Amino acid sequence: MKMNYFLTIFLALVLGTQSCKPETAPATTPEEQTDEPGTDEPGTDEPGTDEPQPSDGILRILAIGNSFSQDAVEQYLWNLFDAAGQKVIIGNMYIGGCTLETHYKNSVSDEGKYYYRKVVDGTKTETANTSLSQGLADEAWDIVTFQQASGSSGVPSTYEPFLGDLITYVKGKTKADVKLYFHETWAYASTSDHAEFPKYDKNQITMYNAIVDAVKTAMAAHSELVGVIPSGTAIQNGRTTWLGDSFNRDGYHLEVTYGRFTAACTWYETLSGKDVRENAWHHDNINDNLAAAAKAAAHAACLKPYEITELTEYKTPPVEDPNLEKPVQVDFGGGSTATPEDWTRVASYAITAPVYLNNTEGKISGLSITALEGFTESFNGVGSEPDLPINIGSYSFVKGVWSDGLLLKGTKEKGDVGPAKVVISGFDSSLTYDFDLLAVRFNGSATARECEYTIAGASRTDTKNIFPGLKTYTGEEEVSGYLVNFEAVAPASDGTITVEIVGKDTGAAADALISALVIKKHQ
Repeated sequence: MKMNYFLTIFLALVLGTQSCKPETAPATTPEEQTDEPGTDEPGTDEPGTDEPQPSDGILRILAIGNSFSQDAVEQYLWNLFDAAGQKVIIGNMYIGGCTLETHYKNSVSDEGKYYYRKVVDGTKTETANTSLSQGLADEAWDIVTFQQASGSSGVPSTYEPFLGDLITYVKGKTKADVKLYFHETWAYASTSDHAEFPKYDKNQITMYNAIVDAVKTAMAAHSELVGVIPSGTAIQNGRTTWLGDSFNRDGYHLEVTYGRFTAACTWYETLSGKDVRENAWHHDNINDNLAAAAKAAAHAACLKPYEITELTEYKTPPVEDPNLEKPVQVDFGGGSTATPEDWTRVASYAITAPVYLNNTEGKISGLSITALEGFTESFNGVGSEPDLPINIGSYSFVKGVWSDGLLLKGTKEKGDVGPAKVVISGFDSSLTYDFDLLAVRFNGSATARECEYTIAGASRTDTKNIFPGLKTYTGEEEVSGYLVNFEAVAPASDGTITVEIVGKDTGAAADALISALVIKKHQ
């Protein structure tokens, strides 16, 4: 490379304003290797060759990471490149929670400890028991990325000497012109109960600033790194929009629709050098408004990777259905299955800003959840739920809707718990509304838990009860009892209606749960 390029990178790093775009778009790649991971003995490949190889026009990207790289690259990144006409192969060397130190130790031992995830032609495969050397040898990678485990991402002392040693290792196992990037991960949700959040005083901004400082230090120390992928800044930018602090499904992993999409947009713009806002693609589980906010957050991060950009244009969404001509469907909980576009997902059990609710056509209604009170956790399901819909009346609740929820966890034989509350604002106080409420807890005894529901507006409704436990489900079981409905509820004078949930102490458990809520204008 030319000397003035290195001078430009050095000065940008010192000033803390380096854009995440490369100076030029990544070069096209050599012919694809044919070996499969696990077929070569360690050390038998011949990477690092300087011999020119023919290009097939495919960009090859490999992440050496963990679940945070899984969130960022395994879902939507391929589609963004495909929509731009760029052929791409994406790999992820995955170990959950893996630190730079562990990656380095794995490079020394050459043990097959990784799940090697690979996206080719839009299809993802996984090969277990793969070593780092096998993953690196599987393709002639154009780009390889590194990242620190999330809990240590803001602690510079945990980066070295492992990052430097990994860089040396990767450069010895890949082609001479490979480009190395560092993935800046995101700060936890403000309500996160992650065991390592106390390192940052359980403060999101403290954690974000610590991550930025650690990444800037790493970038300045390693000239081999050509750029930073600022997913952490993109997510923090997104938190300045109407979506607020709702980008995590469990307090630290990304919400699976707009959360993961925001990270993918950041990777796309960084590695392609193209403005992601000009890429028309977004997946079907988010609408145009959400996609635009996600792309704006990613683009702003690529312009300013080390500072938060207030996205003032996206502070509030445009209200497209003020009169609730179409129903609003709310999916509660942070499960890993994406929610369909005609549902609004509320992944967090606590909010600090309104959650604006879409109608079934994906248009922004005039309703918003302005408070969640009393819940103790986001229930993400038990993991063994069958991929079957629960059909009740005219509703077909897909797995992504019924399998998770918000939970107020109590202690058996200690009395009822609650109420937990969902406060919804924006109702027309001259009208009345219908509410259908779903609660399901799979692999739970049918009588172990009992939940009591009341709707409070201008007055309080009668209570209705659900036993949410669903021990097995084949699609043939009677499931109508998991849904209760309230008709012609009048809002309070301030336009609010509150859903209240009590967990009854049955002697076996005492939990309050809500999985989904449907709101309609009463006819």
